[in-house]
Amino acid sequence: MAGQSPAVRPFTRNYGGESLSDTKTVQIIPANDWFFIHERDKKLTVHIIAAWALRADGVTVGLIGGFPTGPGVIGDDPTRKLINVPQVRGTYKHLRDLTQAERTALESTS
Repeated sequence: MAGQSPAVRPFTRNYGGESLSDTKTVQIIPANDWFFIHERDKKLTVHIIAAWALRADGVTVGLIGGFPTGPGVIGDDPTRKLINVPQVRGTYKHLRDLTQAERTALESTS
């Protein structure tokens, strides 16, 4: 598939409640022009991937800028961090592979 990083498998994932924080990250590399796209409330949501994280189990996941939330987060830390993409069914795509609708959704979140 054009633009697919060979390290990213599978291209579309359903995390099904899997806790990404349970697996150790062994390497982080920058990502240029990559996005994670999913639907939320029947609207496209496009996240800019800042980096790829290689986990100890061999799975590569996208990291986005955000605020950590959920179990194990202590207090209201206002510091943005690199966090895993949302644990929803979604697709990683390169900029050149975005549809017009995805580009429009990206522009509305910028």
